[in-house]
Amino acid sequence: MSTEIELSEKPRGTVIRLEPAFALADGKALEPTKADPVRVGRGMSIAQGFEIIVSSCLRHFQLNEPTVVKARNVEALHQARVAIRRLRSALALFRPIVADQEFDRVQRELRWLVAEFGDARNLDVYLEHDLSRDQRLFVEERRKDAYDRAIAAMSSDRSRQLMLDILSWAAGGHWRKNQRAGKSLRRFINRRIDRLWSKVSGSERVARTGDRRRHQLRIQVKKLRYALEFAEGLHGHRPRRKRKFAKTLKQLQGSLGRLHDDVTARSLVTLNSWLATSLPSAERERCLVRNAGQAIDRLRNIGPYWR
Repeated sequence: MSTEIELSEKPRGTVIRLEPAFALADGKALEPTKADPVRVGRGMSIAQGFEIIVSSCLRHFQLNEPTVVKARNVEALHQARVAIRRLRSALALFRPIVADQEFDRVQRELRWLVAEFGDARNLDVYLEHDLSRDQRLFVEERRKDAYDRAIAAMSSDRSRQLMLDILSWAAGGHWRKNQRAGKSLRRFINRRIDRLWSKVSGSERVARTGDRRRHQLRIQVKKLRYALEFAEGLHGHRPRRKRKFAKTLKQLQGSLGRLHDDVTARSLVTLNSWLATSLPSAERERCLVRNAGQAIDRLRNIGPYWR
């Protein structure tokens, strides 16, 4: 079973298919699914682009939902969480256009949903460490409870209604009365990407910052990466430079992400001191910090290919 929704604006005939998370009538295997490429084009308006991007994020979430609910798959939970984070990044990216009376409520509800997944994801990451048998059993028991919470949220009427509300709002919300919604998607999104790039390229040297500032930089890097992925169809020129930038940005996000995972692991040990085990070493942190700093330098040298 699938739901088909025709986009409210040109190009006509474009159809978005949303597979309900509770329906596996086609017999698909329960496997985690990464985000599909976002199909935006140069001739689109801001409204058309936003609707397509939102629908892509919702589809990414729904395709992973049954694999979390039925199989408690680690990667599927990660992908479902990524889908919500991508959606929140899309809202932030388009905020100057779409911030109507529904915008804040949608943001609050998405914060609630992603928070319900947080403990499960953190424990999944912690279980990648070298734990004793007793420690692993203790963490796995906590993980079971955390997955119960995540699945309950994902399967709730509140979550399902939220998905429908977001889809309806993206297709026909009050924000569409904003005259700017009909203007060029490419010009708008490139300016927004410039703002994100300035925050990343103008950041302090990673080696001189602490955990909090690195976390903030990691968030800005993710927003930049998601924005560039959303706009990929608008940037057909300079393909070699684009691939090099994307690869380096991914490496930067990876280094900052592992640093954040290490901070999370240390916090879990602080809460449960007897879990102390072979946590990441100071040498690992120095290596990740060095890699992140080098990645930012490479990005600055490559430069903004979308201009």
